[in-house]
Amino acid sequence: MKITAEQFQKLAPRDNHWVAGMRRGIEREALRVTPTGELAQTPHPAALGQAATHGAITTDYSESLLEFITPLCETPEDAERFLQDVQRETLKAMGDELLWANSMPCLLPENEADIPLAQYGNSDIGRLKTIYREGLAWRYGRRMQTIAGVHYNWSLPEAAWQDITGIADGQEARNRGYFLTLRGFRRHYWLLMWLFGASPALDRSFFGDTDRNGATRLTSGAASLRMSDLGYHNKAQQTLGICFNALDSYADSLSRAVMQPWDDYQTLGVRDGDHWRQLSDKLLQIENEYYSVVRPKQLQEPGERPVKALRDRGVNWLEVRCMDVDPWAGAGISTSTMRFLDCFLTACALGQNPRISETECEQLEENQQRIASAGRTHGQRIWVDGAEVKLTDAADSVLKRCRAVAEQLDLHEGGSAHVAAVEEAMEHLSMPKGLPSARAERKIQKMGYLEWVLSRSEKLKKDLLAGETSPERLAELAQLRDGSIQAEAALPRSASAAEFDAFVRDYVNQPTGLNG
Repeated sequence: MKITAEQFQKLAPRDNHWVAGMRRGIEREALRVTPTGELAQTPHPAALGQAATHGAITTDYSESLLEFITPLCETPEDAERFLQDVQRETLKAMGDELLWANSMPCLLPENEADIPLAQYGNSDIGRLKTIYREGLAWRYGRRMQTIAGVHYNWSLPEAAWQDITGIADGQEARNRGYFLTLRGFRRHYWLLMWLFGASPALDRSFFGDTDRNGATRLTSGAASLRMSDLGYHNKAQQTLGICFNALDSYADSLSRAVMQPWDDYQTLGVRDGDHWRQLSDKLLQIENEYYSVVRPKQLQEPGERPVKALRDRGVNWLEVRCMDVDPWAGAGISTSTMRFLDCFLTACALGQNPRISETECEQLEENQQRIASAGRTHGQRIWVDGAEVKLTDAADSVLKRCRAVAEQLDLHEGGSAHVAAVEEAMEHLSMPKGLPSARAERKIQKMGYLEWVLSRSEKLKKDLLAGETSPERLAELAQLRDGSIQAEAALPRSASAAEFDAFVRDYVNQPTGLNG
């Protein structure tokens, strides 16, 4: 992540128009669980509004897996405050249920079919969303889909990318700049997993074990089982070869994946009589099925496919997807972590990030598995520029560049919060016992996985409910709730099975713009 003096000049305090325009938004996932730590079987609380159309409170894979979404925020404090408020009001609507305070799931039902799919009503798009989840269940199992994470959405204004790339055309500058950043991110995201991973253990019910006594499986030294082979990982997707070097190649590789037949999924079939099993029998049903650690994103029009939105209007932000839920943060992520991510992503944007070869891509995948499963193993080594080096040496090099960026960001903002966030991370090089995964491991060794996370979930609920939500926020959430109900009622609904079949077919067969 080498940054030249010329590139650093773009962060000079005398010209902060694009630094001031940096924005972040959070998507925090959390399971609803019973007071005893079992997966909640209740429907999405009606008092929250309609999950299909709510801008801040929805569900992910399961009816029991909530997702909280912030608007674009000028500061980390704004994002944290929004998440705390929306979770506080959600907890009030949940009765005695809790929000699970870890990425790996709670006590899961013995029968996997008892993990409920998310329901979005009887509109065409709502039914399609549930069918998509049915397909995920057949392809990967329902248990894997109960894993929760925190997604960090990060953007710079168009003028920033024009400065960084030297390209006058705004959309082309955004595309070039974001993919430049993506290449840097792909090379160094192992550091985020090492620093912020907090899931070194899980309950054995995740594997369908019949032991209902909350038996813990702990992987000593692991940083993030969520990001390991036990979590969001799929052998079929390893054949994809998704390219992050440029928008055209990225969109083309995703387009091929949603058109590529896959034997196992063809054998499964799209339907069993009148019952839908999946949206298609291709390698990916839709682009979002690709389990990437980061995604280039663009707002989608109703019914529009993600890859078409990217081709037509370019990249508008990056979605970082490798972050575990922080068990100690009421929002699921701390303001210090957000500031570190801002420094890290800015360093990636300013760095010299050449294209990633197929060989290097394989090495970067190997880095992910080493960190996820054994990141805190003494003497751990990772791949950097084609050679295996000590993790601590590689981390020190990246962190020094992040600190240099932090100094510049603090000059713009005032204070020393960015430098403090990076220095806190640097302390872990000499004191890895302070890493979240190490702290979690020690607690789990004493208490067991379920017992410890349940205690954290109870504490976070108590702390959130002890706070107050402002009248302005309450009014905002009420407006979102009422608006979601009205918007869901207005969604198109097919009058017949044949009409719905045509809707699904048209959605799945949208032109992808594949070149060649």
